Amino acid sequence: MLQISTILLAIAPLSALAQWDTNTNFTFTLYPSDAGDSCEGGGQGGITLTTETIPRHETCIDVEEIFGGNRRMGFINDTVSERITYGNGVDVDRLPPPGIEWSITSDSIDYDPAKNWSVIWFEQRNQSSDGKSEEGKDGRWVLDTYGANNDCQRDDVEEFPWYETSCQTGETGRCESVPHSIKSIKLRPYFKYDFGDCQTWAKYGAAATLVPRVSAAIVMTMAFFLFL
Repeated sequence: MLQISTILLAIAPLSALAQWDTNTNFTFTLYPSDAGDSCEGGGQGGITLTTETIPRHETCIDVEEIFGGNRRMGFINDTVSERITYGNGVDVDRLPPPGIEWSITSDSIDYDPAKNWSVIWFEQRNQSSDGKSEEGKDGRWVLDTYGANNDCQRDDVEEFPWYETSCQTGETGRCESVPHSIKSIKLRPYFKYDFGDCQTWAKYGAAATLVPRVSAAIVMTMAFFLFL
């Protein structure tokens, strides 16, 4: 379990985060393992969540709670904000929000916890004011999937490795599958100097292997330091 007592946050990276263009959301769609080639349809037919919010720290999405409920939009608090201590002079009101605003865009919220939700489609494109976006370049979000629990903890990693993406996708998004039902999904901001190259799709945990375009140096916990 991630233990964080005090983290001093850098004003510069967080200010940059708040200034990023948010015209393009991070969107993901989950499918059960028996959905055939539905995932290749570009996020159609599954259960879909989208957000334009880049969280201040990291936000955990409980898949059953969100898709098994009767709400189609809302706000999820960060999982670590209450344990953060900021340095003197940090205007908390100017920081990115401590969580994400989310919306379910799929026509149906037909979530059955008994199904094996092991297929995920996702789209992340950093379209700026000039309309440019490039597949494989650094994204603004990092997404991690977890199968052992609904609170984004790295438990039982031998049986339930976690998976990560942080690169921009193409116009049709990207489809991937994991060997277990996805119980929770973490979204957090991406900073190149913390992560090295972005991850197209990476597997972590015991005996984990990295798949195309990943860095060997991975930061396992997230911390930003304030130099005043």
